[in-house]
Amino acid sequence: MADKPDNPFKFWEELKRRKVVRVITVYAAAAFVILELVDIVAPSLGLPAWTLNFIIVLLCVGFILSIILSWVYDVTPEGIQKTKSVSEQVPAKVPEKPLKILGWKIATSVSVVIIVGLIVFNLASSRKQDEDLIVLEKSIAVLPFQNSSHDPNMEFLSKEIPANIINSLSRLPNLRVVPRTTVFRYAATESDLVTIGQELEVIYVLTGQVNVIGENLIIRAELVNIKNNSQIWGDRFERKFSDLLKIEEQITREISEALPLHLTGKEKAKLVKRYTENIEAYRAYMEGRFWWNKRSQEGFAKAEILFNKAIEIDPNYALAYAGLAECYCMLSMHLAKPEPIIRQGRIVAEKALSIDETLAEAHAALGWIKFAYDWDWLGAERSFKQAIKLNPRYATAYNWYAALLSIINRHEEAIRFMTLAQEYDPGSAIINRDLGIFYAWAGDFEKAVNQLQFTIDMDPDFSPAYFLMGVVYVWMKKYDLAIEYFKKVSVMTGDFFDIIGSLGFTYAKSGQKEAALSELKKLEDLAKNQDTRASEFCLIHSGLGNNDQAFKWLDTACENHEFAVVVLLGCESELWFEDLLLDPRFKGFLTRIGIEK
Repeated sequence: MADKPDNPFKFWEELKRRKVVRVITVYAAAAFVILELVDIVAPSLGLPAWTLNFIIVLLCVGFILSIILSWVYDVTPEGIQKTKSVSEQVPAKVPEKPLKILGWKIATSVSVVIIVGLIVFNLASSRKQDEDLIVLEKSIAVLPFQNSSHDPNMEFLSKEIPANIINSLSRLPNLRVVPRTTVFRYAATESDLVTIGQELEVIYVLTGQVNVIGENLIIRAELVNIKNNSQIWGDRFERKFSDLLKIEEQITREISEALPLHLTGKEKAKLVKRYTENIEAYRAYMEGRFWWNKRSQEGFAKAEILFNKAIEIDPNYALAYAGLAECYCMLSMHLAKPEPIIRQGRIVAEKALSIDETLAEAHAALGWIKFAYDWDWLGAERSFKQAIKLNPRYATAYNWYAALLSIINRHEEAIRFMTLAQEYDPGSAIINRDLGIFYAWAGDFEKAVNQLQFTIDMDPDFSPAYFLMGVVYVWMKKYDLAIEYFKKVSVMTGDFFDIIGSLGFTYAKSGQKEAALSELKKLEDLAKNQDTRASEFCLIHSGLGNNDQAFKWLDTACENHEFAVVVLLGCESELWFEDLLLDPRFKGFLTRIGIEK
């Protein structure tokens, strides 16, 4: 042990002579880089949680070995050799070759640059993660309540009480509230709250139970922080049914106080805005919304009755008028002669605005009437923009506005607004379906098919998505696939006239004339007992090449202001009417509804 340094300074000099210091510097830099890369890529590669610890152990073992090897051996021009002791060295100091010194300097510099770069990257990532965490901290999902009464007639309470809480909380600008259609998909799920919160990307989840015993209403609710799976608020309310409004307001207020929101006085006032003081009117409205959200012809019809009941009880109930207007808008879409119901819709929408001009729903309904029936594109655009201004999270307004933009050939804008609608209400099958058809209107059939398939996967019982998938396949001239989807819809819903018209057209275009004529006969028989849209006759005759008959029925459809006319002439004329487009008469129909091609 004659070469053992006898003081720290000499030991340090010996470490440098044997290049141990250089090895430690480069090894540490390389180890740092490896650890940072593993930390970055491990989650995306799905590596197990112990991967990072395993790499650390390997690097520690490697670190010890590298020190031992660098002390004992040296890399020379003659190869790897055992490092000579001080006593064995030639007295004259031989300077290292400049190239070798330069190599070490480059290695050290590169290591420093990489380390600094990774530190900067980590700082930037940390800031982004902090910003995302701040947004996440102000996020909540209000799940459907459990109907503890097991009375089907009380089912609307388990849905509409949470929906009203969602609507109230959504008025706060700095709180992300998951929309009704998205959270209500968890109504029958057995997933735990932590899993649900993670899937919805929220920190807070509200759950509850509702029970009705005679005139008494019992509500239990709890707010859970899914980060640590802890309850941060909970309460039980047992009061008369007539106190429902007060209970909802109290729950909303106490939730807002439990969340890290720091509300202003004006924001607190938004939470407890009432549109009626009459509990019976409110109950009728809640039931109406329950049926409206089923988005079916039966649902709209029942909602119409209940909204009218609410108005009868409280003639100044603006929200009930707006709900009724929305019902009329949706019901008018499938009518052969929509004028009477559109007239009623206009009256109630204007009545709602005369009571409360800040109602986004009423502005949107009026916009729909101007768009779908009046063919007043500019007026409709003003109404939709006003609805969005009043409620920037109102997905339906974005949806309807996007439809208008597509009709007047502003497809890029339409997709942008439709994407916003999807962002604000990602769980809505209707919005996801419509995004698919808007892609098709813009000419991107591949995206259309993918989006419609996504919608079908989201809700396998949602027949309108299957129908539009069939329509897109017609436009792609994949007639066998189109017929397959139309038949599937027919099994799911029955032979409605829109199915018959599209199927008849497709049979005709695929060369199956007898099958097309059979669908035409079916449509004629249907028309003997009920009003049937002229546009469906137009489609079949167009497919069969009966241009005179097609124009005759198209004229009737325009005369009746069928909603289908706006779509067929606005953004689907090239897709359905290849033969009619060459006829000089066709341009007259475009001029008639105010569309320029």
